[in-house]
Amino acid sequence: MHPRKVAPKPALKPADRRPSSVHTLIKSDFAESRVAFWDSVTLFVFSLIFFLLNISFPKTKNFDEFHYIPSALQWIAGSENQNWEHPPLAKILISLGIRLFGDVPLGWRFMSVVFGAITVVGMYRLAYELFGKNRRAAWICTGITVFNQLLYVQARIAMLDTFMMGFLVWSLWGFVRAIDPDVFDPRWIRLSGVFMGLAIACKWFALVPYLMCGALLIAQAVHLKSKNRVVDLVLYWAFVPALFYFATFMPYLWVNRNPPYTVLELLTSHQARMLDGQKRVVTAHPYMSQFWDWIWLKRPIWYAFDKEGVDQKTVRGVLLLGNPLIMWGGLVAITAMVVRFLKTRGRTAFLILYFYFGFALCWIVIPRKVAFYYYYYPAGMMLSLAWTYWLQKTKKNGIPIVAVAATFGVFFYFFPILSAMPIKGETFVDWMWLQSWI
Repeated sequence: MHPRKVAPKPALKPADRRPSSVHTLIKSDFAESRVAFWDSVTLFVFSLIFFLLNISFPKTKNFDEFHYIPSALQWIAGSENQNWEHPPLAKILISLGIRLFGDVPLGWRFMSVVFGAITVVGMYRLAYELFGKNRRAAWICTGITVFNQLLYVQARIAMLDTFMMGFLVWSLWGFVRAIDPDVFDPRWIRLSGVFMGLAIACKWFALVPYLMCGALLIAQAVHLKSKNRVVDLVLYWAFVPALFYFATFMPYLWVNRNPPYTVLELLTSHQARMLDGQKRVVTAHPYMSQFWDWIWLKRPIWYAFDKEGVDQKTVRGVLLLGNPLIMWGGLVAITAMVVRFLKTRGRTAFLILYFYFGFALCWIVIPRKVAFYYYYYPAGMMLSLAWTYWLQKTKKNGIPIVAVAATFGVFFYFFPILSAMPIKGETFVDWMWLQSWI
């Protein structure tokens, strides 16, 4: 006689797993890797100190700080805001630094420094997740990110993009977990949606990754034929980001305006007014450029170029210029990754390529007649992941160390014109490798 076979109980489908809270989610994630958690704490503290050094220079507002610092002061005063064409969150965050340290350079830029550090940690966590919880890969990515120059400069100026990127990179971290077939937990969609809504509330560019991530989530739900996944998308990717986005407009209700703002106005006509304001930015600018200029590092931006001293022969400059080794080398890495993806169809390569090309090429269709190099900031950050993709594959630790050291060497070379260090006025051309950089 043969023993009677007992049919195994059917396992729950991934989409049917619904653990309790976001707090539990984050706690369990850190519990599975305490080392990654302490790495994150260390990186945050280091980045905060690093970005704060010499933060009081330039002493005057530079580039778009002329728009956003007055707006932050208006939020503090509760008066009608003149920078209404952008969402309010980034300017409200800038105002927190001014409340802490006053209407001085440290106050203007302190919260940018904080969000720059948050971005560094976010890139570490994103790489850690994207490369299969590989701590080595996460550190490689972090080193390249810190020295890519874009992040350093943006972390030291009161601009919207700094805050948007801080929220965006954490949204991408949650998104990568959300679509991982080994995790498949709807709470990650919710958490990603929270950060995405806050990113959009800083700057509308974040609508691009919102739509890109949404497209992949929909494709996954269709592929799996999962009704629960569709419900998750409606609740967590449609409702949650919208809820957090519109919540950031509620401080307008306390603004001293006659007539006062209403909730209905903020949800409807104010959004239409913002869109109209974005379309009207058509005034030519000396540093305006096109997306293909950014890819080739053709037209960076002098955020500041201030003369000082009795003879006015000393200059403090801030140049937004991506690290040439990372920017140009990253294009080689991206090209090689395209070739590899066509052969292997790897998930990691696909996501890096998807976001790089999406962030870089979306400006073909975005109706913006005046554009600047700092629009390339999100795409430039993806090049850190492209570098990491190849460096983490080598078993020899020396190669990644040499690569990161080389990026640091280039960063150190450009450091005087990234950090507003005093230089002889006529010597700035020594750093101008291309005529178009001037």
